[in-house]
Amino acid sequence: MRFVAFIPSLIFCYDYFCFLCAYFLRTSFFLVFVALLAFGFVPLQAQTTPNTPQSTSPNALPSPLHSAQNQNPLQNPFRDSAYIDSSTLDSYSTFTHRYNTRFDSQHNVNISAFGGQIRVSDSGNSVTQNYGGATFSYDGLVERYGVGGFASYVFNDFALASNTKAHTLILGAYTDNFIDAHHLQARFAQSFNFLDSSGLDKVISSSTTNFNASYGFVFSLGKGSFIEPYGKFSIASLFAIEKQGESLPNYSLHSHIELGAHFRQYFGNDRVYFFITPRFRQTIGAENNDPLLRVANVNEYGEVEIMMHDAKYRSFGLLLVGVDFRLNRSVKLSVVANGKITQNLYSYGGALKLNIAF
Repeated sequence: MRFVAFIPSLIFCYDYFCFLCAYFLRTSFFLVFVALLAFGFVPLQAQTTPNTPQSTSPNALPSPLHSAQNQNPLQNPFRDSAYIDSSTLDSYSTFTHRYNTRFDSQHNVNISAFGGQIRVSDSGNSVTQNYGGATFSYDGLVERYGVGGFASYVFNDFALASNTKAHTLILGAYTDNFIDAHHLQARFAQSFNFLDSSGLDKVISSSTTNFNASYGFVFSLGKGSFIEPYGKFSIASLFAIEKQGESLPNYSLHSHIELGAHFRQYFGNDRVYFFITPRFRQTIGAENNDPLLRVANVNEYGEVEIMMHDAKYRSFGLLLVGVDFRLNRSVKLSVVANGKITQNLYSYGGALKLNIAF
Protein backbone atom coordinates (compact mmCIF):
# COMPACT_ATOMS: atom_id res chain seq x y z
CA MET A 1 0.00 0.00 0.00
CA ARG A 2 1.13 3.58 -0.67
CA PHE A 3 0.67 4.54 2.96
CA VAL A 4 2.90 1.69 4.15
CA ALA A 5 5.50 2.60 1.58
CA PHE A 6 5.51 6.16 2.84
CA ILE A 7 6.38 5.20 6.43
CA PRO A 8 10.18 4.86 5.90
CA SER A 9 10.32 8.38 4.44
CA LEU A 10 8.73 9.72 7.61
CA ILE A 11 11.41 8.08 9.73
CA PHE A 12 14.15 9.84 7.80
CA CYS A 13 12.39 13.20 7.68
CA TYR A 14 14.87 14.62 10.16
CA ASP A 15 13.89 18.27 9.91
CA TYR A 16 10.25 17.48 10.57
CA PHE A 17 11.14 15.36 13.58
CA CYS A 18 13.39 18.09 15.05
CA PHE A 19 10.70 20.69 14.56
CA LEU A 20 8.14 18.61 16.43
CA CYS A 21 10.54 18.03 19.33
CA ALA A 22 11.28 21.72 19.66
CA TYR A 23 7.63 22.58 19.37
CA PHE A 24 6.54 20.17 22.09
CA LEU A 25 9.23 21.49 24.40
CA ARG A 26 8.01 25.03 23.83
CA THR A 27 4.41 24.14 24.72
CA SER A 28 5.10 21.57 27.46
CA PHE A 29 5.05 24.29 30.13
CA PHE A 30 1.33 24.69 29.51
CA LEU A 31 0.61 20.99 30.08
CA VAL A 32 2.74 20.96 33.23
CA PHE A 33 0.85 23.97 34.55
CA VAL A 34 -2.51 22.30 33.89
CA ALA A 35 -1.40 19.09 35.62
CA LEU A 36 -0.13 20.94 38.68
CA LEU A 37 -3.27 23.01 38.84
CA ALA A 38 -5.50 19.96 38.57
CA PHE A 39 -3.80 17.61 40.99
CA GLY A 40 -2.77 20.34 43.37
CA PHE A 41 -6.37 20.55 44.53
CA VAL A 42 -6.80 16.82 45.16
CA PRO A 43 -6.08 17.14 48.94
CA LEU A 44 -9.17 19.36 49.17
CA GLN A 45 -11.32 16.32 48.53
CA ALA A 46 -11.84 15.73 52.24
CA GLN A 47 -13.03 19.31 52.65
CA THR A 48 -15.44 19.42 49.73
CA THR A 49 -16.88 15.91 49.74
CA PRO A 50 -20.16 15.68 51.68
CA ASN A 51 -19.84 14.09 55.11
CA THR A 52 -21.22 10.64 54.35
CA PRO A 53 -20.14 7.38 55.98
CA GLN A 54 -17.97 5.05 53.98
CA SER A 55 -19.36 1.72 52.81
CA THR A 56 -17.64 -1.53 51.98
CA SER A 57 -19.90 -1.99 48.93
CA PRO A 58 -19.62 0.46 46.03
CA ASN A 59 -23.36 0.17 45.47
CA ALA A 60 -24.35 0.57 49.10
CA LEU A 61 -26.26 3.71 50.07
CA PRO A 62 -25.62 5.58 53.33
CA SER A 63 -28.65 5.26 55.55
CA PRO A 64 -29.09 9.01 56.27
CA LEU A 65 -29.16 9.79 52.55
CA HIS A 66 -31.40 6.83 51.83
CA SER A 67 -33.97 7.89 54.42
CA ALA A 68 -33.89 11.49 53.19
CA GLN A 69 -34.53 10.40 49.62
CA ASN A 70 -37.36 8.08 50.65
CA GLN A 71 -39.06 10.84 52.62
CA ASN A 72 -38.82 13.54 49.97
CA PRO A 73 -36.28 13.45 47.11
CA LEU A 74 -36.74 17.18 46.58
CA GLN A 75 -35.14 17.77 50.00
CA ASN A 76 -32.01 15.80 49.22
CA PRO A 77 -29.18 17.41 51.25
CA PHE A 78 -26.78 16.93 48.32
CA ARG A 79 -28.97 18.75 45.81
CA ASP A 80 -26.97 20.89 43.35
CA SER A 81 -23.70 19.20 44.37
CA ALA A 82 -21.06 19.43 41.65
CA TYR A 83 -18.69 16.95 43.28
CA ILE A 84 -20.95 14.26 44.75
CA ASP A 85 -19.76 10.70 44.21
CA SER A 86 -22.76 9.37 42.32
CA SER A 87 -21.94 5.74 43.19
CA THR A 88 -23.33 6.45 46.67
CA LEU A 89 -26.65 7.71 45.33
CA ASP A 90 -29.82 5.82 44.62
CA SER A 91 -29.82 5.24 40.86
CA TYR A 92 -33.46 6.31 40.77
CA SER A 93 -32.85 9.70 42.39
CA THR A 94 -33.78 11.70 39.30
CA PHE A 95 -34.67 14.70 41.47
CA THR A 96 -31.06 15.35 42.46
CA HIS A 97 -29.25 17.88 40.30
CA ARG A 98 -25.85 16.35 39.54
CA TYR A 99 -23.33 17.71 37.07
CA ASN A 100 -21.45 14.40 36.93
CA THR A 101 -23.46 11.21 36.41
CA ARG A 102 -20.73 9.18 34.71
CA PHE A 103 -20.34 6.82 37.69
CA ASP A 104 -23.97 5.71 37.42
CA SER A 105 -23.10 3.16 34.71
CA GLN A 106 -20.09 1.06 33.81
CA HIS A 107 -20.47 1.44 30.05
CA ASN A 108 -21.24 4.45 27.88
CA VAL A 109 -22.04 4.45 24.14
CA ASN A 110 -22.50 7.54 21.98
CA ILE A 111 -23.79 7.70 18.40
CA SER A 112 -24.02 11.06 16.66
CA ALA A 113 -24.71 12.53 13.23
CA PHE A 114 -23.53 16.02 12.33
CA GLY A 115 -23.33 18.49 9.48
CA GLY A 116 -22.55 22.10 8.67
CA GLN A 117 -20.74 24.58 6.48
CA ILE A 118 -17.35 26.32 6.48
CA ARG A 119 -16.72 29.47 4.45
CA VAL A 120 -13.26 30.92 3.83
CA SER A 121 -12.63 34.22 2.04
CA ASP A 122 -9.15 35.43 1.14
CA SER A 123 -7.83 37.92 -1.42
CA GLY A 124 -11.25 38.29 -3.03
CA ASN A 125 -11.71 34.53 -3.40
CA SER A 126 -14.07 32.44 -1.31
CA VAL A 127 -14.46 28.73 -0.75
CA THR A 128 -17.58 27.16 0.73
CA GLN A 129 -17.19 23.71 2.21
CA ASN A 130 -20.22 21.62 3.15
CA TYR A 131 -19.64 18.69 5.46
CA GLY A 132 -21.50 15.87 7.13
CA GLY A 133 -20.64 12.73 9.02
CA ALA A 134 -21.14 10.44 11.97
CA THR A 135 -19.28 9.35 15.11
CA PHE A 136 -19.43 6.21 17.24
CA SER A 137 -17.72 6.14 20.62
CA TYR A 138 -17.54 3.83 23.62
CA ASP A 139 -15.98 4.31 27.04
CA GLY A 140 -15.93 2.28 30.23
CA LEU A 141 -14.82 2.78 33.79
CA VAL A 142 -11.36 1.45 34.63
CA GLU A 143 -10.69 1.87 38.36
CA ARG A 144 -13.27 4.69 38.30
CA TYR A 145 -11.55 6.47 35.41
CA GLY A 146 -13.38 6.85 32.11
CA VAL A 147 -11.36 5.54 29.16
CA GLY A 148 -12.66 4.97 25.66
CA GLY A 149 -12.22 5.15 21.91
CA PHE A 150 -14.08 6.55 18.93
CA ALA A 151 -14.34 6.40 15.16
CA SER A 152 -15.63 9.22 12.94
CA TYR A 153 -16.31 9.63 9.24
CA VAL A 154 -16.54 13.07 7.58
CA PHE A 155 -17.58 13.80 3.99
CA ASN A 156 -16.75 17.17 2.39
CA ASP A 157 -18.04 18.68 -0.82
CA PHE A 158 -16.53 22.02 -1.87
CA ALA A 159 -15.17 23.92 -4.85
CA LEU A 160 -11.57 24.95 -5.26
CA ALA A 161 -10.19 25.24 -8.79
CA SER A 162 -12.54 22.37 -9.67
CA ASN A 163 -15.22 20.34 -7.99
CA THR A 164 -13.63 18.57 -5.04
CA LYS A 165 -14.83 15.90 -2.64
CA ALA A 166 -13.02 14.55 0.38
CA HIS A 167 -13.44 11.60 2.72
CA THR A 168 -11.88 11.58 6.19
CA LEU A 169 -11.65 8.70 8.63
CA ILE A 170 -10.73 9.57 12.22
CA LEU A 171 -9.72 7.05 14.89
CA GLY A 172 -8.90 8.03 18.43
CA ALA A 173 -8.89 7.45 22.17
CA TYR A 174 -9.93 9.68 25.05
CA THR A 175 -10.30 9.91 28.80
CA ASP A 176 -12.87 11.95 30.72
CA ASN A 177 -12.53 12.12 34.51
CA PHE A 178 -13.86 13.92 37.56
CA ILE A 179 -11.94 14.29 40.81
CA ASP A 180 -14.47 15.99 43.05
CA ALA A 181 -15.27 19.21 41.16
CA HIS A 182 -12.12 18.97 39.00
CA HIS A 183 -12.77 17.91 35.39
CA LEU A 184 -9.85 16.54 33.38
CA GLN A 185 -10.06 15.46 29.75
CA ALA A 186 -7.57 14.32 27.14
CA ARG A 187 -8.12 13.22 23.56
CA PHE A 188 -5.82 11.75 20.90
CA ALA A 189 -6.86 11.18 17.30
CA GLN A 190 -5.34 10.20 13.97
CA SER A 191 -7.19 11.22 10.81
CA PHE A 192 -6.74 9.95 7.25
CA ASN A 193 -7.92 12.25 4.48
CA PHE A 194 -8.52 11.32 0.84
CA LEU A 195 -9.28 14.20 -1.53
CA ASP A 196 -10.59 13.62 -5.03
CA SER A 197 -10.73 16.52 -7.49
CA SER A 198 -12.23 16.49 -10.96
CA GLY A 199 -9.03 18.13 -12.21
CA LEU A 200 -6.83 15.25 -11.02
CA ASP A 201 -6.61 11.64 -12.08
CA LYS A 202 -5.44 10.45 -8.68
CA VAL A 203 -6.38 10.98 -5.06
CA ILE A 204 -4.43 13.34 -2.80
CA SER A 205 -4.00 11.71 0.62
CA SER A 206 -2.76 12.94 3.97
CA SER A 207 -2.87 12.11 7.66
CA THR A 208 -3.19 14.38 10.70
CA THR A 209 -2.15 13.74 14.30
CA ASN A 210 -4.31 15.52 16.90
CA PHE A 211 -3.98 15.91 20.66
CA ASN A 212 -5.79 18.07 23.19
CA ALA A 213 -6.02 18.26 26.97
CA SER A 214 -8.28 20.37 29.17
CA TYR A 215 -8.90 21.18 32.80
CA GLY A 216 -12.09 22.63 34.28
CA PHE A 217 -13.56 23.28 37.71
CA VAL A 218 -17.30 22.95 38.31
CA PHE A 219 -19.17 25.46 40.46
CA SER A 220 -22.71 24.86 41.65
CA LEU A 221 -24.81 28.04 41.37
CA GLY A 222 -27.90 26.50 43.00
CA LYS A 223 -31.38 25.76 41.66
CA GLY A 224 -30.03 23.31 39.10
CA SER A 225 -27.42 25.68 37.65
CA PHE A 226 -23.74 24.88 37.15
CA ILE A 227 -20.82 26.62 35.48
CA GLU A 228 -17.47 25.09 34.51
CA PRO A 229 -14.68 27.51 33.51
CA TYR A 230 -11.94 25.63 31.69
CA GLY A 231 -8.68 25.91 29.80
CA LYS A 232 -7.61 23.75 26.88
CA PHE A 233 -4.49 23.11 24.83
CA SER A 234 -4.69 21.53 21.35
CA ILE A 235 -2.25 20.69 18.59
CA ALA A 236 -2.71 19.27 15.08
CA SER A 237 0.01 18.23 12.63
CA LEU A 238 -0.80 17.22 9.05
CA PHE A 239 1.69 15.43 6.85
CA ALA A 240 1.34 14.61 3.16
CA ILE A 241 1.18 11.03 1.92
CA GLU A 242 0.44 11.51 -1.79
CA LYS A 243 0.63 15.03 -3.29
CA GLN A 244 0.13 13.94 -6.93
CA GLY A 245 2.53 16.61 -8.19
CA GLU A 246 0.62 19.46 -6.53
CA SER A 247 2.49 22.32 -4.85
CA LEU A 248 1.63 21.37 -1.26
CA PRO A 249 3.75 21.54 1.90
CA ASN A 250 5.09 18.29 3.31
CA TYR A 251 3.53 19.10 6.67
CA SER A 252 1.47 21.74 8.41
CA LEU A 253 1.24 22.31 12.16
CA HIS A 254 -1.07 24.48 14.26
CA SER A 255 -1.60 24.71 18.02
CA HIS A 256 -4.00 26.70 20.16
CA ILE A 257 -5.00 27.55 23.68
CA GLU A 258 -8.66 27.93 24.49
CA LEU A 259 -10.52 29.51 27.40
CA GLY A 260 -14.23 29.05 27.94
CA ALA A 261 -17.06 28.45 30.35
CA HIS A 262 -19.67 25.70 30.13
CA PHE A 263 -22.99 26.76 31.69
CA ARG A 264 -25.69 24.17 32.40
CA GLN A 265 -29.26 24.70 33.63
CA TYR A 266 -31.54 21.82 34.65
CA PHE A 267 -35.31 22.05 34.34
CA GLY A 268 -38.17 20.28 36.08
CA ASN A 269 -37.28 16.83 37.33
CA ASP A 270 -33.82 16.89 35.73
CA ARG A 271 -34.89 15.10 32.58
CA VAL A 272 -33.96 18.17 30.51
CA TYR A 273 -31.06 20.59 30.70
CA PHE A 274 -29.89 23.46 28.53
CA PHE A 275 -26.21 24.30 28.04
CA ILE A 276 -24.21 27.07 26.41
CA THR A 277 -20.42 27.32 26.06
CA PRO A 278 -18.83 30.57 24.82
CA ARG A 279 -15.11 30.21 24.08
CA PHE A 280 -12.07 32.18 23.02
CA ARG A 281 -9.26 30.47 21.09
CA GLN A 282 -5.81 31.82 20.28
CA THR A 283 -3.21 30.37 17.92
CA ILE A 284 0.11 29.95 19.72
CA GLY A 285 1.98 28.08 16.99
CA ALA A 286 1.66 27.88 13.21
CA GLU A 287 3.97 26.26 10.68
CA ASN A 288 3.06 26.05 6.98
CA ASN A 289 -0.45 26.15 5.57
CA ASP A 290 -2.92 23.79 3.96
CA PRO A 291 -4.50 25.35 0.85
CA LEU A 292 -6.88 22.36 0.57
CA LEU A 293 -8.53 23.08 3.96
CA ARG A 294 -8.47 19.41 4.90
CA VAL A 295 -10.36 18.07 7.92
CA ALA A 296 -8.13 17.46 10.92
CA ASN A 297 -10.51 16.34 13.65
CA VAL A 298 -14.07 16.31 14.98
CA ASN A 299 -15.03 16.55 18.66
CA GLU A 300 -17.79 14.95 20.71
CA TYR A 301 -20.23 17.75 19.81
CA GLY A 302 -19.77 17.38 16.04
CA GLU A 303 -17.53 20.44 15.66
CA VAL A 304 -15.20 19.90 12.71
CA GLU A 305 -11.67 21.30 12.80
CA ILE A 306 -9.82 22.02 9.55
CA MET A 307 -6.20 22.81 8.82
CA MET A 308 -5.93 26.53 8.07
CA HIS A 309 -5.11 27.91 4.64
CA ASP A 310 -2.45 30.21 6.08
CA ALA A 311 0.05 30.33 8.95
CA LYS A 312 -1.37 33.38 10.72
CA TYR A 313 -1.68 33.67 14.47
CA ARG A 314 -5.44 33.96 14.74
CA SER A 315 -8.02 34.70 17.44
CA PHE A 316 -11.27 32.75 17.26
CA GLY A 317 -14.67 33.22 18.81
CA LEU A 318 -16.67 30.02 19.29
CA LEU A 319 -20.13 29.24 20.63
CA LEU A 320 -21.79 25.95 21.50
CA VAL A 321 -25.45 25.63 22.55
CA GLY A 322 -27.62 22.58 23.09
CA VAL A 323 -30.41 20.79 24.88
CA ASP A 324 -30.12 17.37 26.51
CA PHE A 325 -33.21 15.17 26.98
CA ARG A 326 -33.16 12.17 29.31
CA LEU A 327 -35.59 9.70 27.74
CA ASN A 328 -35.22 7.13 30.54
CA ARG A 329 -32.62 5.98 33.05
CA SER A 330 -30.30 4.71 30.29
CA VAL A 331 -30.95 6.79 27.18
CA LYS A 332 -30.32 10.47 26.47
CA LEU A 333 -30.79 12.54 23.33
CA SER A 334 -28.88 15.77 22.67
CA VAL A 335 -29.45 18.46 20.06
CA VAL A 336 -26.43 20.74 19.57
CA ALA A 337 -25.59 23.80 17.44
CA ASN A 338 -22.16 25.40 17.04
CA GLY A 339 -20.51 28.36 15.40
CA LYS A 340 -16.99 29.73 14.86
CA ILE A 341 -15.66 33.01 13.51
CA THR A 342 -12.24 34.49 12.83
CA GLN A 343 -10.64 36.68 10.19
CA ASN A 344 -11.76 35.55 6.71
CA LEU A 345 -13.47 32.44 8.09
CA TYR A 346 -16.73 31.43 9.70
CA SER A 347 -18.51 28.14 10.18
CA TYR A 348 -21.71 26.79 11.65
CA GLY A 349 -23.14 23.35 12.20
CA GLY A 350 -25.29 21.06 14.27
CA ALA A 351 -25.41 17.55 15.65
CA LEU A 352 -27.89 14.98 16.94
CA LYS A 353 -26.41 12.73 19.60
CA LEU A 354 -27.76 9.54 21.21
CA ASN A 355 -26.22 8.36 24.49
CA ILE A 356 -26.82 4.89 25.93
CA ALA A 357 -25.49 3.99 29.39
CA PHE A 358 -25.59 0.48 30.82
